[in-house]
Amino acid sequence: MCAWKIAAIAFLFGVCLPGYAVDKGAMTVNFRGRVVDKNPCTINNDEQIIVPFGNVSKKDADGVTIKKNLNVSVKCTGLSSGDGLRMKIVGSSNTYGYILDTSMKGMGIVFYKNGSRVDINTWFNLPVPADSLILAASPDVIGENISTGGDFNALATLLVNIQ
Repeated sequence: MCAWKIAAIAFLFGVCLPGYAVDKGAMTVNFRGRVVDKNPCTINNDEQIIVPFGNVSKKDADGVTIKKNLNVSVKCTGLSSGDGLRMKIVGSSNTYGYILDTSMKGMGIVFYKNGSRVDINTWFNLPVPADSLILAASPDVIGENISTGGDFNALATLLVNIQ
């Protein structure tokens, strides 16, 4: 072992041990977890989800009027009976925390889980069973008035986590 490594270890012991010696309290810390060989959950059979809104009028793009279901399936195997699942929609959301940004300035996408609006980049609990999830998306003209028409697109990632 190099001399500088021995000196560094001796220094750390010299710094850490005196602080530990004066600590009169004690606390037990429990750690627990589960190691899984591969992710026990799949979303939409690992296939991409595409939501075509088609032609959208500015009047109807209010984040409520036009809703498209995402046909999302969540399948998990090997879960314990007490395990819960949660999901997060990961994407860019610069205007409001509940609107996914799109390629068109002033246009965003709002998401709903079983009828209730969900925030972007925030975990939400999945229903039991997870197959009863109805995830919907709705275009929303935000803040600025969109003066010209055109195409828009957005990307998001769905994550599932075992609680």
